[in-house]
Amino acid sequence: MPLSYNWSSLKTVIDNMKPTGNTNQGIGLAWGWMTLSTGDPTNAPAKDLNYTYKDAIVLLSDGLNTQNRWYSNASQIDARQKKLCDNAKAANITIYTVQVNTGGDPTSGVLQYCASSSDKFYLVRSASQTVSVFQSIGTSLSKLRVARRPEPCANEKSPADAAGLCDFISSETYWAAGVNFDTTVSTGLNACLARSL
Repeated sequence: MPLSYNWSSLKTVIDNMKPTGNTNQGIGLAWGWMTLSTGDPTNAPAKDLNYTYKDAIVLLSDGLNTQNRWYSNASQIDARQKKLCDNAKAANITIYTVQVNTGGDPTSGVLQYCASSSDKFYLVRSASQTVSVFQSIGTSLSKLRVARRPEPCANEKSPADAAGLCDFISSETYWAAGVNFDTTVSTGLNACLARSL
């Protein structure tokens, strides 16, 4: 199924999946990286040049690597995956890794290695932790980048002013940049920032 906002169809596809075979985390990572590109096979939409994007991959696995196209030895598969992780990080992609370990497997060294930092590796030992882990990742992805600005927003009302963003920002004499709210609010926030620089 191609990338879609049709949640019903996506849920149906997921519900029809059956666990079989072996574990190959690297292929999941490679496919995740491909979804960030505008070319084949996933054809993601082009990035709007008016925004600063933060590319990220969330790699979740419920098992340790056991087989890929070339190897059935975990250390060889892990070594190959580490190279892929290094290349993705060198391309400024933030990698979050999640190990679902409800069966007592050892903690995955390759997933810890692939995470962009130690706080981006999550070990899930029970199903009840899954929601909080993904909430944490979502929060991390949505954090504002904060920088000092010289003066508060002007008095005219931009969409950012109307949304109360300028008041919030100027209360600490800081501004936020690189955040994708919706188009109207984001455009207004950029206008607010431009006036204050």
